[in-house]
This record gives sequence, C-alpha cells and structure tokens, in this order.
Amino acid sequence: MKVEHKYKTNTPSSLPKQAQIITSYYTLPDGIWLKEKDHFDLRKVLIPTQENLNNALKNYIKYCVCLDCLKALHKMFKENSYYQNLGIIENPSLDFKSFKDYIKINIETNCPSKIEEIINVLNSEYHKKCNNNNITGEYGDIFDN
Repeated sequence: MKVEHKYKTNTPSSLPKQAQIITSYYTLPDGIWLKEKDHFDLRKVLIPTQENLNNALKNYIKYCVCLDCLKALHKMFKENSYYQNLGIIENPSLDFKSFKDYIKINIETNCPSKIEEIINVLNSEYHKKCNNNNITGEYGDIFDN
C-alpha cells in the first residue's frame, strides 16, 4: 500500500529577503576614494516627479563629466592637480558641491589661460549627454548648483 506524504522544512516564513549590496571603490591618484558608480547617490529620487527625475539625471551627468575632467587633470598635471596641493583642506569627496569646486579650482590653477575654453568643452559634453538621455527643460551649466 502506498502512503501519500509531503516533505516539510523548518524554515521560518518571516525571514526578510534582500539582495546583498556590494559597493566597490576606486582610488584617484590624490587619495580620494569614490564609489565606482554613483558616489554621491545623485540618481536617488525620493518623490518621483518628472522634474526630480530630470534633476537627478542632470546631476549624475555633471558628476560623470567632472570625474572624466578630473582624471584628465591628474594625468596632465600630476601632483599639481591634487586637492592637497591646491590649498583645499577638506576632502572634496564628502559632497557634490565640494567636488565640483575642486575641479573648478583645479582648472583655474593649472590652466589659467584656458579656463573659458575648458569650461565650454565641459558644458558642451554635459549638454550632449543630457540631450542623449532625453532630459527635458533647461540644462544649465556644469558648475551650476
């Protein structure tokens, strides 16, 4: 005679299920540690309106363009482009405004004759990426708050 049966496991049903968050960092030559993707969590939106989504994406694009510029400055000017040698006391990776100020000071110090030209190139790159990402409204400039 065949007896029907079911296997039971003793796993609590109330265990929360969550993906493990893995954060990887990379170090710039001046010692700044940055999260690999979105260091300042600029893409986070608390209230998902179209305006808030556009602002989050614009800020993230500003971060990407600024980071590329900073990497280029580090390659060209080495130690002269490090925040410690520019008179910046606080680590610029603590907030996004300080990070943008670091890049602007870096350009003004190391490329005084080409400030306007470099900022125009950065703005052009920023506007192009905003356009490619279908952002609506005014883009502003890369160093706007």
